[in-house]
Amino acid sequence: AMELERVAGWNARPRWPVAADPRNGTAYAVGVGAVVVYSYNGTEQVSYEGHDDMVSCLAFAHGTHDPDKALLASGQVGANADVIVWTVGAPDKRDDHPPLKYRFSEHDGGIRDLCWSHDDKVLMTLGEDQRLFFWDMQTGGIVCWLPAPP
Repeated sequence: AMELERVAGWNARPRWPVAADPRNGTAYAVGVGAVVVYSYNGTEQVSYEGHDDMVSCLAFAHGTHDPDKALLASGQVGANADVIVWTVGAPDKRDDHPPLKYRFSEHDGGIRDLCWSHDDKVLMTLGEDQRLFFWDMQTGGIVCWLPAPP
């Protein structure tokens, strides 16, 4: 079996979700298969495993809660449609085992998009099930949910 060691760059249009760390803009996360790959210094990479299907979207929080830690949300396709919120360490420090802060499993279909509130206190998730959830980042609970048009 082959194993991907590193993706340093490519000359193609990515089909995978990509997000830049707002703290410095050089660290990034890429959803590759069921794994989120985080490059914390531009050359070395670590894999965050937690999804059991393809990663469909990624979003870094704005970084207002802690300059040494960033929140990274990832969503997946498929029936499970989990959203995972990771606590990612500082871009200049290796963090092989990022804490999985929350796993949200309320959606009944793949995750279309993720969006953070301006103060990072709320994460919004939109699923293929036509529901928009608002998640409280202090408690991990649902603030509310709304039906979303197709």
